[in-house]
Amino acid sequence: MATKTPTYGQIKQAFIDHKVNFKEMKNCTTIGRPWDAANPLVGHVHHHTSTPSATGDTGCPTLEWIMTAFNKPAANAIVGRDGVVYICSWGSCWHSGLGGPWKSRGLGEGNVGHLRLWGTEIDDPGTGKTITAKQIETVGRMDAAFMSLTGWDKYALVNHADWTDAGQWLMNPSGKADGPAGRYNGRKNDTLRQYYSADFWRANAAKYVTGAKPTPAPAPQSVVSLASVQPGKKNKQVVIVQAALKRAGLYVGGDSGVFDAKTKTAYAGWQKSLGYSGNDANGVPGMTSLTALGNKYGFTVKA
Repeated sequence: MATKTPTYGQIKQAFIDHKVNFKEMKNCTTIGRPWDAANPLVGHVHHHTSTPSATGDTGCPTLEWIMTAFNKPAANAIVGRDGVVYICSWGSCWHSGLGGPWKSRGLGEGNVGHLRLWGTEIDDPGTGKTITAKQIETVGRMDAAFMSLTGWDKYALVNHADWTDAGQWLMNPSGKADGPAGRYNGRKNDTLRQYYSADFWRANAAKYVTGAKPTPAPAPQSVVSLASVQPGKKNKQVVIVQAALKRAGLYVGGDSGVFDAKTKTAYAGWQKSLGYSGNDANGVPGMTSLTALGNKYGFTVKA
């Protein structure tokens, strides 16, 4: 029977049943606040952690940092490049940040993500490399195990940006692989981009859910040209941007298709949410900020 308040033993058995290769870290069963009726386990956040490794695609070089980052684990688990899940804490821990609301799942607002979401870091080598096939399979098996145990649907599988408006973040303890710890936004030659999408992990999990039907291919995304969504422009592509800004809570009004002053103000708000300031938050779309908007709200950007 599905449960939203699993014990560690139930999680462990679900992993075994779904052939998840895992190792238990010292004291992992006593670290963190266990889930209960007041704080049910309602979702799985897929994070990414990056640091260089002399051993290439083996091991889990970020494990020690994840275990001690806040004098307690920074995530419930981390998937090493060897495809092993290292379980750090089976209860709540400090990984999700401010976010929500996710009211349809009973979350409410604020830091409740720390209490009600399982967080898994996926260890990657940094710029120019990607995560391994073993890691992708392992995460799929983990997700299938959680779905079987808790009765979640695929929408309980999210990435960091799906929970918090701060956007995707990269844990980078060394500061050498992809620059200092910070947002994914604007990273060049990013070989991990497809893995920032929750849809990728939802489709991946479907391969390992017993009796599950393959997840249908997503509908083709709308395409927005940067040149077509500049101040003063009027066209259907501006409507797409206005709709995205409305979903972000920044634009109020009808989808007029005119990139007017109201749209420009809303877009400046989006730029500020990405960390832009001063003249960089001028309300004029650039390739990086527009791509970030498209990634979050379902459209593709071209120059």
